[in-house]
Amino acid sequence: MSDEQKQRWGEFADDDPRVDSISDLVRTSVEEFIATDNSGGGQLNDEVVDEVLSSLDTLERDIGSLETEIKALRTENVREDTMEALVRDEVETILGNLELYAPELFESTSDAEGGE
Repeated sequence: MSDEQKQRWGEFADDDPRVDSISDLVRTSVEEFIATDNSGGGQLNDEVVDEVLSSLDTLERDIGSLETEIKALRTENVREDTMEALVRDEVETILGNLELYAPELFESTSDAEGGE
């Protein structure tokens, strides 16, 4: 065993209340490994892994759907903002053209306000 590995195991054994020493850590680990191997835990682990992978696939699909919806909402909001700006610009252009081509419409409004 390398000094680095011995140090890592020693630090783990010191920090974990379930074991008293490196030797205890090794004995406990070996017993757990044997118990898992004898109990058919490998099959259970495969079932759990398959279930987790299936859940991850579902989450991935859901996240993809959410991303699509968020993009659509962003696009819709941009369109609304753009539309609002376009309408404002068009109204200003129309009012400017009206004032240019039909100044009497604006003069009578100004005269009526000034006369009161």
